[in-house]
Amino acid sequence: MANCIKVALKVGISLVALLVLFSRIDWNKAFHLLLDANLLLLAIPVFISVADRVWMAWKWRMLLAVIAEPPSLYKAIKVYYISSFQGIAIPLGGLGPDIVRYVHLRSSRIPINAIAASIVLERIIGITATMMIASYGALSFARRLGSESEFSTSFIWAFTISLAAATISLLLLFHKFSQSLMAKVFRVNRLKKLPLMQKTIESVQSFSYKPGEIGKNLLLSIIEQLFSVLSLYFGAMAFNISLSLYDCLAVAPISSLLQRLPISYAGIGIKEGAHVFLLGLLGVKFDNALVLSTSLFLAFLLSLLPGIIWTIGENNLSNS
Repeated sequence: MANCIKVALKVGISLVALLVLFSRIDWNKAFHLLLDANLLLLAIPVFISVADRVWMAWKWRMLLAVIAEPPSLYKAIKVYYISSFQGIAIPLGGLGPDIVRYVHLRSSRIPINAIAASIVLERIIGITATMMIASYGALSFARRLGSESEFSTSFIWAFTISLAAATISLLLLFHKFSQSLMAKVFRVNRLKKLPLMQKTIESVQSFSYKPGEIGKNLLLSIIEQLFSVLSLYFGAMAFNISLSLYDCLAVAPISSLLQRLPISYAGIGIKEGAHVFLLGLLGVKFDNALVLSTSLFLAFLLSLLPGIIWTIGENNLSNS
């Protein structure tokens, strides 16, 4: 019951955020912006999102291979796509795709503990990579806006917090003493009520004898951040919005990090709001920024078509 209330609240926050954003848009300008868009360039973010799903499945499979026999690459991609689609379509909250992936693999020969540990560690590595690049984005905005801007201090704080959080994550991933210390901390009576943190540390410790593999996966996760950067860049080009790659490198990771905050449903509404705010600081008009952000989200949904097809195929097999 409590989980249903949490999901309902997140859905409500997403709807309110979208209503506030779209209540301010000039529909006439938005319509003409869409008419003048380069459709060929708009297709590029779709293919980038497809490549991103494949990349994520590939690096997760590499991570799982450290502690267990992984599924084939095709199976890994299929499960990743199905979980990505169902995790958004089914109201399971921010961890929806991870939960669906776990359920789909639970019936396989892969040990359950290995599946859970690989998914948890993949999430930690992904957040760490996002925070590392987001710290660059925050510093870039602080420098660009200068000390005279009212937002400069906020971006300096964002830089400091994201860099500190990334440092703590790196210590947890690579420093055995830090892992042991945190494990002891979360065994204290008052903190035993946080089983998620205990499971997180246990998952990291199960991979601790392979720091090279974790480092390789972290590098791949950092490279993965460039997919959203390129999507934003080509999306802006499609709408004739003047943004450089450096601009996109500053905006995309921060919006992705804000999207991960567990306050809305799948980050919907929050990411669009972040795009509008950040792009506005770069001189992009409200209508242009919102149309661009919405188009990128639709491109992402379109890229999940293989997940829809595989989901329908599995349902047909189970019903036959």
